[in-house]
Amino acid sequence: MTNKQSGQRLSGAASTGNADLMRSINKGIVLDLVRQRTSISRAEISKVTGLSRSTCSLIVDELTRVGLLVETGAGHSSGGRKPVMLSINYDAGDAVGVKLMTDRIVGAIVDLRGDIVALEEHTASYADGPGPYLAALSEIVGGLINKRAAEHRPGGLFGIGVGVSGLVDPASGTALETSVLHWHNVEVKGALEGFQLPVLVENDVNAFALGEVWFGHGRGMDNVLCVTIGAGVGLGVIVDGNIYRGAHRGAGEFGHVRVSADPGAPVDSAGIQGSVEAFASDDSILAYYRKTGGGETRVTSVSDIAAAARRGDKNAAEAIRRAARHLGIGVAALINLFDPEAILLSGEGIGDADVWMPSLQEAIGESTAYGLDRLCPIKIVPSDESMWVRGVATLVVQEVFRLNI
Repeated sequence: MTNKQSGQRLSGAASTGNADLMRSINKGIVLDLVRQRTSISRAEISKVTGLSRSTCSLIVDELTRVGLLVETGAGHSSGGRKPVMLSINYDAGDAVGVKLMTDRIVGAIVDLRGDIVALEEHTASYADGPGPYLAALSEIVGGLINKRAAEHRPGGLFGIGVGVSGLVDPASGTALETSVLHWHNVEVKGALEGFQLPVLVENDVNAFALGEVWFGHGRGMDNVLCVTIGAGVGLGVIVDGNIYRGAHRGAGEFGHVRVSADPGAPVDSAGIQGSVEAFASDDSILAYYRKTGGGETRVTSVSDIAAAARRGDKNAAEAIRRAARHLGIGVAALINLFDPEAILLSGEGIGDADVWMPSLQEAIGESTAYGLDRLCPIKIVPSDESMWVRGVATLVVQEVFRLNI
């Protein structure tokens, strides 16, 4: 074979590959447009996307054939033939979402609307080590799949999403570092490959943020930050509708950002002095309250401190104010850096927002440039485990609409 002949073959293969890639991209564009518009005609798809009518028809026919689109009747016409309207077939299939915690695993079957159709919880302790814990993970996933089959859910399963705290490598499905589970380089994905479904592993706060953009308080927005408070302080960053992970998968370690240079400032779980987490985590707030002579012996949680503050306990009020101000300084830095459409605040500590929100907003206003804080609403998002697993399942749902699954 001559070099010229070889080059022609390689060029042809590349051309075919590029054409296949473009078809896949165009299908994803069409599918996501239908999702956003709820109901739309072929002609309008062509107009909005710039794709030719013949290309749109071919794509729509294929998506209808595989069950992701359905015809929903005739639309309005100003004259002539009424257009056939298209919508997403939300019964095309489901996703599994699983969140890993220190003492248990919560899993759910979630449909393409983001609705939870089955929810289960299993006891699992990180102290038993990765092997037994991952065996419990496999067990809960298998149980959910069997439950779905027993209920004769329409369509199939598109994949499994797993949310774990800390530093995660989504490409390999590995938990690189997690201080919550005390794991180092644990391959999570491998424990679920026996189900012969795509497995997506992601930092849990990133997944939570994605779920809120698709189905929750960030719906309709493309650039959102989700800050979670509780045992630690986390951050999920959504840029242009996608999770932003950073060059080394470490983006979002907001809790370890320094907000005080005071030499007497507390130290966080990563050994960083004066960080957001060092002031605003549950343990830090409790420690400060006790250190300053908190008078109520029955106080064992931040919620107890908030309740004491409502009753007029000055030490409790100061413990909350101190945490909220340092958290607010950090949030202001996020607004200055990212200029998001909104900041979502969630996590276990969100139930006492009425106590700490005034101090938080005051600190944000004092530390934000150009009045950007006035353009960025702070939304309180009530947190429960079902919302976390919905977020993890959204990893799979997003890939379905991109046609990567």
